[in-house]
Amino acid sequence: MEFVDKGNGRVWPPIVPDCSVHGYIAEAPGLLFELMNVSEFGLICEGACLLWSEIEGVSLSDNGCVIHSGKYTSGGLRFQSDGVFIRPNADASIPVNMIDGYPVFYCLLNRISYENRQMNQAE
Repeated sequence: MEFVDKGNGRVWPPIVPDCSVHGYIAEAPGLLFELMNVSEFGLICEGACLLWSEIEGVSLSDNGCVIHSGKYTSGGLRFQSDGVFIRPNADASIPVNMIDGYPVFYCLLNRISYENRQMNQAE
């Protein structure tokens, strides 16, 4: 995938900014969780942290997503793809579920691809 810098920190196709990501997990249907925080370094979760370089891939099935990493015995981070939204900063009271016409979930996957591409170009 090719990413284009649109200026002002925006990229096309759209990526999530550094933010907190909220959504659902299969083990607790209907309960909303803060799934992770996206930062310049990677994905930070409750009790887990994946640097961009530690993410080995992403798989999708039905309504679920797994961000794969061999760093943890669980194999990575699992969550539901429906209902994902972001809060761009701690003061944001209104959740954001679309960026430039794309669901936030896909923008999160784009961010993973974007960071992977940035690492590969730096090598």
